[in-house]
Amino acid sequence: MKLPGRRLAVLALAGGLATVTACSSGSTTQSAPASLAPPSVAAKASAAPVAKPVTLLDKHGTGQAYLPFKAGSSGDYTVFWTFSNNGAGLPSGTEFGIDMEGGNNAGSTIANGGELPSSEMPDSGSGSVEILADWGSHDFSVDASSGCSWTLKVVSAP
Repeated sequence: MKLPGRRLAVLALAGGLATVTACSSGSTTQSAPASLAPPSVAAKASAAPVAKPVTLLDKHGTGQAYLPFKAGSSGDYTVFWTFSNNGAGLPSGTEFGIDMEGGNNAGSTIANGGELPSSEMPDSGSGSVEILADWGSHDFSVDASSGCSWTLKVVSAP
């Protein structure tokens, strides 16, 4: 169909080819590899999703607590903790500790020689530890004096 004095251009991507159709006094069709498509079209077609860390556990409290969580299939995650007011009004020697049980891999490791706090006696503190290849269900037990405030967060590796 001819439309005098009018032009029409169409760009279509199909099967790795970019097809351009232009109409004026006649009709023209040309095909070229899709890589010649405008950059915005090529960039959107090749963008892959980026893995993001996921919070597996995010709790806070005072005193003792039992906290279950489940690690993903890679078993790689980081544990972050803070505590304050440890031993307020109590005799010296009050301890803050976190024990972890569970998981499905006896070969799991704590990266860079880190460890969970087992008997911290200062009034306050914080830390983190990266745990590798320890997937499945876990349980944290927080052992702290009744006046000790704490936070515990577990984040999966990206």
